[in-house]
Amino acid sequence: MKSLFSMTTAVTLATIGTCAAAPPAAKQQYVVLWNQNSNFGGSVNSQNYEPAMGAYDDAAADDFTVPAGQKWFISEVDVMGAYVDGSGPAASVNVTFWRNKNGEPYRIAHRGHSSFTLNCTDNAGSFQCVLPTDSHNNPMTRLTPGTWWVSVAANCDSQTCGTWNWTENTSVTGYGAEWRNGPGGFHIRECYGWAPLPTCFGGSPADLAFTLIGYSKPV
Repeated sequence: MKSLFSMTTAVTLATIGTCAAAPPAAKQQYVVLWNQNSNFGGSVNSQNYEPAMGAYDDAAADDFTVPAGQKWFISEVDVMGAYVDGSGPAASVNVTFWRNKNGEPYRIAHRGHSSFTLNCTDNAGSFQCVLPTDSHNNPMTRLTPGTWWVSVAANCDSQTCGTWNWTENTSVTGYGAEWRNGPGGFHIRECYGWAPLPTCFGGSPADLAFTLIGYSKPV
């Protein structure tokens, strides 16, 4: 773009002490805030089925910790997963952030406003989910120091999509992953509400494979 001022005018303005406009603020650099995409083990179903199979709707969740002195602005959730008895793709994906209470997911963060239905990039069941932003293009998911939970569930019709399983991480950080089947179709009474994976399925505690991306600011 050509300047509206001549070189002579520019020199004159500088000479009489006119200040140049400040450069625009640099955009925040997105980084990996939390990474559990490693130590892959088994997997657990986490899915909303078609209405006829609604009794089997279930969800898995895992915790993460925002360090003291930081506020996290989360822009993306990436999860490792795979389709079973089908090849997908999921119609959409539900990503929800939860408050922690006594080592379990409690209430949805931000008074219920931190639950999103997203069209994620789907790589054979591994999802790259970009979270909503505000009018200034800043992430809407903003979490203060402490323990939080994230759940990811595929919206997947079993007849056309199959089933979706979230890959486990065999190394546990913080609390182990939890699972629930509120409608009770799997007939695991201990897991109508949130419960650790071993309570629901036996075996050893495990985490889930996911990565959080965004940026942090001091508080």
